[in-house]
Amino acid sequence: MWPGNYAPTPAHRFFAELHRRGKLLRCFTQNIDSLESEAGLPQEMIVAAHGNFDSAQVVEPNERMTADGSVRTSSRRHVEVSEVKRAIFAGESGWRRLNERHGGLVKPSIVFFGESLPKRFAECVQSDFPRCELVLIFGTSLMVQPFASLVRFAPNGTPRMLFNRERRGEDLGLDFDTPGTTDGLFLGDCDEGARGLARLLGWDLDSSVAASGASTSAPAAMSGAGSNSAADAGSSAGGGLSKVRLGVTTSATSKQAGSVIVVVPEYSSIVAAGAAKLKLAPKQVSRVVLRTSVNGHAAGTVLPTTGDCSAFLKNDVLLWLDAGKGRP
Repeated sequence: MWPGNYAPTPAHRFFAELHRRGKLLRCFTQNIDSLESEAGLPQEMIVAAHGNFDSAQVVEPNERMTADGSVRTSSRRHVEVSEVKRAIFAGESGWRRLNERHGGLVKPSIVFFGESLPKRFAECVQSDFPRCELVLIFGTSLMVQPFASLVRFAPNGTPRMLFNRERRGEDLGLDFDTPGTTDGLFLGDCDEGARGLARLLGWDLDSSVAASGASTSAPAAMSGAGSNSAADAGSSAGGGLSKVRLGVTTSATSKQAGSVIVVVPEYSSIVAAGAAKLKLAPKQVSRVVLRTSVNGHAAGTVLPTTGDCSAFLKNDVLLWLDAGKGRP
């Protein structure tokens, strides 16, 4: 269930486009797969009510005997999610060593049954919904509380639109049938609904989100490094950031269409594969930058130029190769 096997859908890209255009107040989600951030939404725009895999922590207090004989108990401590992933994929011996190293059970910050929702959930509900002018509801049973009740929190008369494969929410006050209602219903696939709404707005989800990748979620250090349209075209003329989709695999037979393969995920291998894809000389590449968040590393993170980069990679990750100045 660890993220990395699936890519953001058109619905996820629609949320990112709303943010890019300054139309999104907040994205509340029950999903734990972090695909919203993968699509380009900054973490501050997302309220993951049931948590996700963007962070990890020690969930058992750590009691240790100090030099004076007293017992010191520490609270929950943050653990790098890349460290947790490596331990889990190493099997039982890996996660046992992880627990021993941190003095307690370590898990991604997802909410299990019976656990409290994150404090930020209630805080954002109170601050955001009084200012809400439109509620878009995508793909939900509207049966899991307290999340389902969010449809009630917008001011009276606020338009609400449900994109779903079946009618839901009428027991929560959604009204799709009364003449003059401000509630709407799209019965069908969420991605189809997102694409249809984007078309009505004159937006092209595929081209507009791709063209805005750096400005949507990357830090200021990436601004002004060449036009986004040139980068998306894979052009290296005049330097700047060029985009390459990089498949990370141990077998050439599992290559995905449109990707390059890096069997050994070291920086030099990544540069060589990406440069070849973009028809550059490896020495032209001065840095490699994550276009979307990966394993807890934010979009815009610059990969280290030495050592193993596997913590920054996953299957079919999208990277920027900066060919503006070249490596010294």
